[in-house]
Formats: sequence, structure tokens, C-alpha cells
Amino acid sequence: MQDYSPPPAEYSGLPPEITPPGPEDTPEGLPQPEAAPAKRRRRLRFLLYAAAALVYLGLLFKPGGTPRPAPSAEPIPPVATAAPEPSAEPTPESSPEPTEPLTNVPKIRVEFFSFSHAHYGRVYMDNTKALHSVEVLVRDKTLDLVAYDYYLTEEEIAFGWFELPMVSTGDLYMEHMSEYEAAGVPIPGTDFISPAWPEFEMTVKAWYEADDGSGEAMLTQTLEPGFEMGIGVSYWPYDWDEQRPQNCFLVIPWAETDQISYVINDPDAVTNPTIFSVDISYNGRHAAPEEYETLLYREEYDLFDHDTGEYIPTVGYTKQLMLRRPDWMPEQGTVHIVIVQKLATTGETWTNEYDLPYPG
Repeated sequence: MQDYSPPPAEYSGLPPEITPPGPEDTPEGLPQPEAAPAKRRRRLRFLLYAAAALVYLGLLFKPGGTPRPAPSAEPIPPVATAAPEPSAEPTPESSPEPTEPLTNVPKIRVEFFSFSHAHYGRVYMDNTKALHSVEVLVRDKTLDLVAYDYYLTEEEIAFGWFELPMVSTGDLYMEHMSEYEAAGVPIPGTDFISPAWPEFEMTVKAWYEADDGSGEAMLTQTLEPGFEMGIGVSYWPYDWDEQRPQNCFLVIPWAETDQISYVINDPDAVTNPTIFSVDISYNGRHAAPEEYETLLYREEYDLFDHDTGEYIPTVGYTKQLMLRRPDWMPEQGTVHIVIVQKLATTGETWTNEYDLPYPG
């Protein structure tokens, strides 16, 4: 910050508040001059002016006739004014120059989450100057099967971010159905077997040059998937369910829960992972909020306990959203679905958008 110096005061003549002293300014106790007659005062004033002119001429000319410069009047010093105080603004601290990390150890951050069968993963990388190889592996812990295995390219490492394609436990189960059935648990009193199911984990391995120049070093991170509440939309053309009317669209969570709520086409209202924004449209026309209904679906079933080998009678409730097919939608066609939610794992807003043919 530059030093502050007040601007120089400009002289503009005698300040208006200074006036020549008059008789009233004579201190008390001193004799006051008597007033002279007007004629005498004029004569006396004339003599005084004449004397002053002679003195001035004598000062103006030296002997020899060389004129002297006229003396300049001494300026009356200006009335001092207080200089404004400089504003006390904080001096900004200089930001340190960015420096390269002194270590070759890369920074690796992994995200892994799932909506029921659908699993998603990301890898974030920083300080990659000595990083030369990264492997991303998704493995099923149930049968020790590989669901996904990939080595990043140099360009992907340099980019510093990689997203896996969706990896499904359902796809792996279908590919190895007989193996999962063989690993299942027989259901007592029946000929059926409760099949095993894949359980995924994600592992990232990173190889880089060691700091001491001794060769190659490796980092490993393994992560279980974070649970996310997924929801889906389906068309219900049947008439045999007392709780669900025929020819309606149903928005159903992929897990049994009544601890969620729905808003209609309002992504800004999605402020936590239990709120879902739902929009169903046909040919550009969106179903209005008053056309939807909330349904608390009740279901009774027997839950098999693998630890005890017994069936446990269970009653479950699931909060669903229902849209009876409006008159402005044809009996069959394709609707556009947009679902917006907030992820519990990463805190980001997640949008699932797709087309749904009906009644197929």
C-alpha cells in the first residue's frame, strides 16, 4: 500500500474570517484616540499618503537609476486543516508460489456406490509425475470371480480422472448361474435352493517410481460399495391387485422402505437422499403434480432366515408413487422418465433419464 501524503494547501488570499482590527478591538485600559474633524482628517490622510509615496520611491530606485524589483508580499500562511487519516485497510498477504510435491507418491481417491444390482466407480489421481500404471478391479467376493478388470492408459492417468462403466451383479449372476445355485442354501421342506448372490468390492492398484530411486513402489485401495436408494418406473396393466389400479405408472424403490418422499419435476427440492424428483412426460407434455398419488404398499411374505433355517412371517411397507394413465396419453406409446436424487455416498445430484415403452 502506498504511503499517504496530504495534498498541498493552496493560498487564496486573506482568509475571509480575518478582518482588520477596529476601535472595538482596542484592549480595555488603553486611551482611545479622539475623533478629528472631517477636514483635518482628510488633510492628515493626504500628508500620510504623500510621505508613504516618497519612501516607496526611495526604496524602488537605487542610486544610479537602476530599478529594483518590487518586493513581493509575504503570503499569509493558510489555515491549517487536519489531514485525513489513511484508511486502515489490511495489507493482502502474498500467496506463496505453488511448488511441486517433494514426493513421488501419487494421491489416489476412489468412489464406489450401487443402486441395487447397478454399481458405479470412479478413480481420481493427483501428483502423477511418477505414476506409470493403474489397475481397476471389481471382484465378486462370493465366488471370487472377476466382474471388471482394466488398466488405465497414459492419457487417462494424465487426465487425472477415470469413470468405470456400470457393472451389474445381475449380469455376473446370469453368466455363472449354475455356480451360484451350487453355492446356495437349500430351503428346508422343499426341493428349492436359495442361490448365492454376487457381492462386489473395488480395488485400485497404482505403480510408481519410489522416492529413493530403488525401483517400483505400489499403492492399493479396496472399497466396498456405498448403498444408494434406487427407484424405477414400470407400467401396471393388470386388474388383479386391489392396491394398484389397472393401467397406471408405478414409481417403486428398489428396496423396501417407507422413509422416502416424492416431489414432481422439482430438482431444486432434492436436498437429501430421501427425496426424489420424478417427471413423467409424453410427447413433450408433463404430467401435473395433481395427477399423481402416493401409495403405501403393504406386502405379506415369509422371509427365510439362513442362520436358523426357518421362515419368518413378515409384513413390509413400501412408499410408491402412482400415476393413472391420463386421457391425453394413448393406450400404448413411450413416456420419458427423469428421476433426480442426491447421493448419500458423494453428496452429488444424480439424474437418471430414459424412455419407457408401455404397456410392454
